[in-house]
Amino acid sequence: MKKKKNVFSMGFLGKFVLLVALFVGGGMSAWAQKRLPYTYGFENNNLATEGWTIIDGISNTSIQKNGSYGVQVRTGDYSFRFYSGYNKTEYLVSPLLESSSTGIELSFYYKNATANSQETFYVGYSSIEGVGEPQASSFTWLEDALVPAANMSDFQKYNVTINNTSIKYVAIKHVSANKHNVFIDDVTIEAAETYKRPKNFTIDSQTTSSATFSWTAGSDETAWQIAYSTKADFSPSMEGVKLNVTDNPYTLTGLTEGVTYYAYVRSKYVINEESVYSEWCNDKVAFTPKSDISVCSDYNNKTSANVAIPNYTANSSYLTKSQMIYPYSDVSSLTGKYITQLIFYANTSSIDWGAAKYDVYLAETSTASFSYSASFIDWSNCTKVAEGISLTVNDGKLIIDLTTPFLLTGTDSKNLLIGFQQISVSTSTISSTWYAKNITSSYPSAAYYNTGSYTYSTGQSYLPYVTISCTSSTLPVTLGTNGYLTFACPRPLDLANLPTGLKAYKAKVDEANSKVSFTEINQAVSANTGILLAGTAGEPYSIPVADNGTTVTDNDFLVNSTGGTFAAESGYTYYGLIKDSDPLTFGSFEPASVAIPTNKAYLKVQDSATSRLMCVFFDATGISETTTAAAKSAADTTVFDLLGRRVAQPTKGLYIVNCKKVAFK
Repeated sequence: MKKKKNVFSMGFLGKFVLLVALFVGGGMSAWAQKRLPYTYGFENNNLATEGWTIIDGISNTSIQKNGSYGVQVRTGDYSFRFYSGYNKTEYLVSPLLESSSTGIELSFYYKNATANSQETFYVGYSSIEGVGEPQASSFTWLEDALVPAANMSDFQKYNVTINNTSIKYVAIKHVSANKHNVFIDDVTIEAAETYKRPKNFTIDSQTTSSATFSWTAGSDETAWQIAYSTKADFSPSMEGVKLNVTDNPYTLTGLTEGVTYYAYVRSKYVINEESVYSEWCNDKVAFTPKSDISVCSDYNNKTSANVAIPNYTANSSYLTKSQMIYPYSDVSSLTGKYITQLIFYANTSSIDWGAAKYDVYLAETSTASFSYSASFIDWSNCTKVAEGISLTVNDGKLIIDLTTPFLLTGTDSKNLLIGFQQISVSTSTISSTWYAKNITSSYPSAAYYNTGSYTYSTGQSYLPYVTISCTSSTLPVTLGTNGYLTFACPRPLDLANLPTGLKAYKAKVDEANSKVSFTEINQAVSANTGILLAGTAGEPYSIPVADNGTTVTDNDFLVNSTGGTFAAESGYTYYGLIKDSDPLTFGSFEPASVAIPTNKAYLKVQDSATSRLMCVFFDATGISETTTAAAKSAADTTVFDLLGRRVAQPTKGLYIVNCKKVAFK
């Protein structure tokens, strides 16, 4: 009897499941209905289990894993690849969706990874919910097409609002005229906003005291509100300066040169004579008012063979290094300012040099030209302003942000040298065409390059068109991934007015205990003062430059004025900050073989045998922080808790060490 009862129960349950499935919409696809908002990054590697379907797709149109067959992903390990045959139309269809009374917002990221741009995408929707998979004939397609650019270097976001309130499915239709690799990732489907926010908030241009923004209206609104602040993580609803504007684009004035600002925009609607605001735009804009000049702007369109900047994905047979000289008369307006960015212009929308990496150098030089047989200007006489960077062109621009801003002193009216040196190679070659000026008549031969196939250098007749961006009142710096950076500046710095979240410290070496203590500085300091900066990891900060400053006493930080290697002093061990070390670590180095740049600081300890220094911080509260695990051991020192009890193995918290409060991490 028990057996029959069990059989009967399972049979009834099976009928019940079938009836529910039929009742809620017909067919097992009903189980895939998704509540809004719904996001999908293809990470489960199985469209069917998630409820997605493909209509008229060929067998190799599927989710693809990063690293296989040139697959590109934005996040995670997987993305969806469109890869059809010629003249093929195919459809990627969402699961059954929950309806929204305000319509649907659909967004996804796309990237065309091939040189062929002969493909078109449309977005559509269907309000028909039937048995089995949805049919292509049931979809209504939006008129605006998406046509990805060829050979995109980065994923781009596509966003659209569909106002229909009875949507059951959305789909992406792909119409191909050739074979290609186009990848889709990170799909988001959500209910449309009642009061739509602006999109595509961007900065169009800036001067030393203003910035011009533009955006796409959320709907039919004619007024907006802009919020801005110098605080990177400010809440636009609660903080910052707010401006009600009716112009789009809008120019914000009264800004301070060199200070980094952050801004949002939202729509303003008038409902029943009352103001109603949308949510703030998704994309925060960051900008730093600065000086820009264009050099060799009287350009001609020339081929890569005539322009001395990296013009192939470098391997052993192609460009490995290049240098070019711009006359002082063209850059003199930047004297006394820090160069922070270089922009070169290609006659191609997008270029990616792949695995090849470059160091970038700047220098002031009395040399005005190169001869065909001359050797390169010695790199040790140049300042490395960017290290190990990838070179990519987007929207026709090769933008190089300098990690080490370069002060153009203008001393003796010297010329400006820009150099590239390859430090890692790629296996492929990509030709490029650059804008440049013919310099055979108005300039000496001021540019040349070196290839891996030859031991000599070749002079060039064309100087690349470049935009040089500068700042004068503040100095931009970006901290490492551990939140620290040693720093020195050839101009005085106002450390009493650092941006929120950034602190500066001087160093004092305790040779007997192989320890270095850092004490906070709150004053204007003289030029070439070595300091340690501490703040948010990876955060860009703007340090105010002072007209003058005073010497910092009891500071053991040293600065290498030449920027090259130097002979060690007998009886001393030298220590430099280990890049991105966590916990903070100063490790020993040999100055005869390791060059400390002019904008970095280092330490030396008499007769030291240890390879690393323990670091202790002292701030304005008198509480110190130790940053090495070794400092937590009772073998190093005697530690007491706040009740006066000796602690053998202190954990995270406050303790008494040598009669001082210490915070163990």
